[in-house]
Amino acid sequence: MSTLLPFQPHTLNRLNPSLQQHLFIHSFVHSFIRSFVHSFIRSFVHSFIRSFVHSFIRSFVHSFIRSFVHSFIRSFVHSFIRSFIHSFIHPFIFVYTYIHTYIHTYIHTYIHTYSYSGPTGDLNCGDKW
Repeated sequence: MSTLLPFQPHTLNRLNPSLQQHLFIHSFVHSFIRSFVHSFIRSFVHSFIRSFVHSFIRSFVHSFIRSFVHSFIRSFVHSFIRSFIHSFIHPFIFVYTYIHTYIHTYIHTYIHTYSYSGPTGDLNCGDKW
């Protein structure tokens, strides 16, 4: 004969009513506590992760935007001030830079396009026709 534990479902009918009530209450309380703890931990972890991720993303985006704006403004202002002061203090360098950048490029492009390209107009600078 096998011994059956009192909480097995097919033995509940053979138990006295007070023991059935005790098992029901015990099962109910156990299920309630287990569900409560599971829900509490799950909600806590989810809310913590959600708030952490949200605050992390918000902090990261804020820091990135601030750093980017600061770096961009600093770079732009420094290059502008440097070129302005440099050209103001050394006008020859400003004129040379202007000539070299714009006029020389224009002349170089013009010469290479019309002088070396030949009748087809598609040869490169070093090519001969």
